[in-house]
Amino acid sequence: QDVRRDFSEDETLFLDWLAERGIPAIVVITKADKLKTMQRKKRVTALKSQLGERPVAVRVTSAQSRDGLPELWRLLREYF
Repeated sequence: QDVRRDFSEDETLFLDWLAERGIPAIVVITKADKLKTMQRKKRVTALKSQLGERPVAVRVTSAQSRDGLPELWRLLREYF
């Protein structure tokens, strides 16, 4: 999920579908380096709010700066 855009209806429906079947999901918010720190925090908060009470893990990452990638890999290893 690009930090600069909202979730689409298809994305939220897919997360609901996964939850109904007990399939764990991770939402990876990407391109965190594209926004300044305060803008990024506001957008991440807004995206988490859009997720509501869905049982998903959320990780914020940047491929360019490598922020959040070690934590994401750790979480993926736990899932698998």
